Amino acid sequence: MGLLLPLFTRLVAIIRGYTGYLSRYLDKTAPSGTVDVAPAVQPEVETPGHSGWTTTTLHAEPFEKVGRISMCPDGLLVYSDLEDRGFVLLNGDIGPVLDGDRRDVTLLDRKGQVAGKAGLSASGRALNIAIPPHYYTVPLRSVLAVLEGRNRKGAVFAGK
Repeated sequence: MGLLLPLFTRLVAIIRGYTGYLSRYLDKTAPSGTVDVAPAVQPEVETPGHSGWTTTTLHAEPFEKVGRISMCPDGLLVYSDLEDRGFVLLNGDIGPVLDGDRRDVTLLDRKGQVAGKAGLSASGRALNIAIPPHYYTVPLRSVLAVLEGRNRKGAVFAGK
């Protein structure tokens, strides 16, 4: 079951991508900056010869780079341009977070004071860090590159 969910999620994303491509191809009047996908498929009253499904247009909000991650002796540092404080995901918590657990993120200058939570995204392809009032995300490939020492820093994003 654990292997089928990511495969199913990827399959749905591929189908949505082709649906958007076909929709844009058939309707050349779509405004730029919109993405045509089927995020909310709602059943209608079924009629003979009709599938009973509708697709809606999603106006996707892009992410904006707002900070960076890097390593320190205590763990994974998280710096945000949106805040003056620095945060750290402790070394002992990095492994459990990558295994799917949610762990505390602490303030950098006041060790032990919890600032928020870190955990994997639903798809498992990003590290999400919730530090109220902000919600940050880091692509998992960037996190792994920093942890393995291939990169010194990685980008931190927040929704616009």
